[in-house]
Amino acid sequence: MGRNILVVDDEQDSRDAVCRYLEKQGHRLYCAANGSEAIALLGATVPDAIVLDYRMPDMDGVSVLEVLRSYLRWADVPVVILTAYPEEPRLWRVEDYGVRRVFVKSKYLLEDLAQYLDEIMAPNRPQHPIDESTQKTL
Repeated sequence: MGRNILVVDDEQDSRDAVCRYLEKQGHRLYCAANGSEAIALLGATVPDAIVLDYRMPDMDGVSVLEVLRSYLRWADVPVVILTAYPEEPRLWRVEDYGVRRVFVKSKYLLEDLAQYLDEIMAPNRPQHPIDESTQKTL
């Protein structure tokens, strides 16, 4: 059975590719174009995992992580970072928020991302309903 995954990326092509691929794997996808939109979506749900772009114009990945980790309901949601800037000096800060894996946009395969998400979304982790009114379509 698929899981609820939130994908946050300001680059539409990247966001759409990830969302389409993971949806084909049987997951239910909620896609946000920026950090503020992601936080708004999270107001109604606790996803099973989040794929988060590191560098975005309104809120960078660390800012989104700060908000996520400040609420108990989202504190344990696994987060994977995507970035086109692996040399970013502040990228290491994501580890402080429990992120254990960073995928470099030009170098990763969608299959590898999907496999890692399956690994971090433990089968015994409870699934959380998502409010249908917040669903984003591609």
